[in-house]
Amino acid sequence: MGDEDVVEYQLARSAVQRWILWVLPIGVLGSILVIVGRLIGQHRLDVGQLVVLIVATACWLYARFATRRRSALTADTGAIHLPTPMRDLYWNDVAHVQAPTRWSDVVRVVMNDGTEKPTGFPPEYAERLAAVGRKPLR
Repeated sequence: MGDEDVVEYQLARSAVQRWILWVLPIGVLGSILVIVGRLIGQHRLDVGQLVVLIVATACWLYARFATRRRSALTADTGAIHLPTPMRDLYWNDVAHVQAPTRWSDVVRVVMNDGTEKPTGFPPEYAERLAAVGRKPLR
């Protein structure tokens, strides 16, 4: 098996649940608004609120940037191997590889039963995937 028979792509995604990435910035923004409101109203600045702001900002930055997980997507002559178990797309079950359009974000394959399944590969990999799987690009 030569190098042209295997396609690999590294996919980076967050290991943190998406709702956490929304809740933390809302908490940071709320803390900033409370602190600015207290400064404008000339009230005493509460040290506890500053601590909450610093901790919430640090947690959000950690969750957003430091917890990225890299997953390898590979395709060979047998299947497209996705990073999660039990989700491999076997070439025997694939009718054709869908040609990417202007708005495509991932390569999609059309299965023999007519359903479309995303592969996770970026659109520029469509021709290589079709060649590896020996399927038409439509």
